[in-house]
Amino acid sequence: MIIRDKKPLTEKELQEIQNSIKKLYDMQEAE
Repeated sequence: MIIRDKKPLTEKELQEIQNSIKKLYDMQEAE
C-alpha cells in the first residue's frame, strides 16, 4: 500500500482503492 507523506489513507481513498480492485477482479472473471 502506498502511503504518501507517511499519512494514513482517508476513508474516501480506501473506498476508491477497493472499488478499483473490485473492478479488476470483475474484469478478470469476465474473461
